[in-house]
Amino acid sequence: MVAIVLVLPLGAVAGFALGYFVRPYHAPGSKAVELRAVSQRGPTADKGGVLAAPSLVDLTTLATAATRLSETCSAATCWPDATVPKSSLLIALPTILVPGDAKVDRQSVPVLCFRYALSADLNSGNALEIQIVVGAYECGPGSSARGEPTYWLLAVPLDELPMSALSVFVYVRSQRLGADPDRNAPVLRTAVDLRRPLQTADGSVTAAAVKSTVDAARRDAEQRRHASFTSIVGLGLFRWTAGESLCATPSGDPTSDIWGSFVTLTDYSTSFDYRSNGVQTVFCGSHPY
Repeated sequence: MVAIVLVLPLGAVAGFALGYFVRPYHAPGSKAVELRAVSQRGPTADKGGVLAAPSLVDLTTLATAATRLSETCSAATCWPDATVPKSSLLIALPTILVPGDAKVDRQSVPVLCFRYALSADLNSGNALEIQIVVGAYECGPGSSARGEPTYWLLAVPLDELPMSALSVFVYVRSQRLGADPDRNAPVLRTAVDLRRPLQTADGSVTAAAVKSTVDAARRDAEQRRHASFTSIVGLGLFRWTAGESLCATPSGDPTSDIWGSFVTLTDYSTSFDYRSNGVQTVFCGSHPY
C-alpha cells in the first residue's frame, strides 16, 4: 500500500515536468479574469498581430484589414459560427501561437502540436495579460506542418476590466522541465479604447482605411530602417484628441475625440508605432522588440 501511495505522486510530478498536465499561469500580484474561447474558426491571420475591440463590428473591421483573404469576412462578422457574449471585450488571437491538443481539427485550425492552457489576468498596472502555457508535444510524424494561422475569438467580461486605455499583452510560456516562465517577454501587444463614455467606432473607420494606415506605416518604417517590415505586432482602433498631436497621451475624457487607428510593426529587433486619424498616418516612436 505504501508503494502505491508513493508511485502516484511521483507519476504526477513527472507528468507536470514533461508537460503532459498543463496548468494555467497567473503572474504574481495579478488578478485572474474570465477568458472564454468563443470560436476556433476565424479568418486567416497571415499578417499577425493580436486584435481587441468591445464590439464584433469593430473586431471584424480589424480582422478584415489584417488578412489578405478579406473575402473570409463579411460586413457583419468574421466569425459566423460564434455566439458572442454581451458586454465583453473581444480578442482575436492568431492560432499559430496557440498550441493545440489532440481534439483540435488541424485541417481547419492550423496550430502547433502541443498541449496548452489559456488564461487571462489583470497585472499590477491594470494591463490585460493573456497567458498561453505550452506543455508536451503530442503530434505524430508529419502532423505538425505549419498551415495558415487563423484568428480564434476570445472574450473577457467588460465588468472585470478597467474602463481605460487598456493595454493587452500576449505571453507564450513553457511549463516543461527547466523552463523559467517568469523570464518570458510578451510576443504580441495591442491596446483597446475602453474609456468612458464607452463607445465603438461602429463602422466609422473602415477596413480599407485601416489597411491604408498599415501600408503607409510599412513604407515609412522601411525607409527608416532600410529593412522589410512584414509582421504586425499590434493593430487597433482608438479615439485620438482632435486638433492635437496624434502622438499625445490619450486624455481621460474622450467625449470630443475622433476615431482613428494605430499599428505597430516590427523587423524582429525594433518595433515602430504609428497612429492615424483617417487623414494622415504619423510615426510616434520606436522601441526594442
